[in-house]
Amino acid sequence: MKTDRKQEEKAILKKVYSLKHFNCIEAEQPDFIFHKHSDNSKCFGIEITNLYLSEGWARLSNIPNYIENVLEGENLDKRDEGFFSVREIELTSPEGDKQQQKGIIDNSPLTLLIKNIEECIKKKSEKQKSYNSDCMYHNLLIYDQTDYLHKTENTVLLTDSLIREAFNSGFCEIFLITTRKDKEIFIPLKQNIFNFWLSLGKSYHTVSKKFRDYFTKNSIVIFMYELLRFYKENSAVLYLHNEKNLVLKFSKYLFFVKNKKLVFQVLAELDDPVENKIEHEEELMDDQINKFINYPHTKIDLIFSSFFSTDDHKITI
Repeated sequence: MKTDRKQEEKAILKKVYSLKHFNCIEAEQPDFIFHKHSDNSKCFGIEITNLYLSEGWARLSNIPNYIENVLEGENLDKRDEGFFSVREIELTSPEGDKQQQKGIIDNSPLTLLIKNIEECIKKKSEKQKSYNSDCMYHNLLIYDQTDYLHKTENTVLLTDSLIREAFNSGFCEIFLITTRKDKEIFIPLKQNIFNFWLSLGKSYHTVSKKFRDYFTKNSIVIFMYELLRFYKENSAVLYLHNEKNLVLKFSKYLFFVKNKKLVFQVLAELDDPVENKIEHEEELMDDQINKFINYPHTKIDLIFSSFFSTDDHKITI
């Protein structure tokens, strides 16, 4: 059984990572540890978890014949009694033949899925505190076993509580592996949140005088640094590249301005380029940041602003 579980976890892992350039070691806490072929002195960890709408749906997916038990109302786990909605439904074949059959109806709102992503991150983050301490950092892969985002056309809510869970977690990056419009994708949550803030800043700049005054003295790089540290104090660092260019590093990303253009760079795994780290005394007050993050916006389709196909794109070292 343990071997089967590891095979399932490795199949999920391969949806995001190419194993060509890694020494991949199966482990527990975290599930996998990776070294560069060329350098075994550094490593990082990967934790794999599945996302369900509830424990009941997890049992439905993982316990043999449990779907039949639910449909018949027999041999149910006590926690599932009265939980599932079973109704007669009509199925129509391609030829037009109709057939009555029992079905399990799911009327859960999309907000439940977002809440469960938050809970998933929170639980794994607590366990992450006791993971292998030899790893430079750990990433979390959440495999979506629901069909919700697949069915969603364009409305996906990003809640402030999800942002807080993502940035307060001990994970360097959190990848949500899901299906949308019949295509399997993985979504780096922290990267998407950062992109959303950049977009929101453009709108807020036009309506807030305090915000504009702040930018007469500071760069967008410093603003994003203060915003990240508002959520978690040690979540970002500033450093000078070549003793002149101000660079923000958070998670596995660099953000800076080059030739008056914003540059967002994804670092290779185990790459840590920080040099000449500098201290910055925050100038934005918490109430000002709260006004920014609560500035009216739709939050529509946010987590799909940056995503990658599991077929065409793999992370390599």
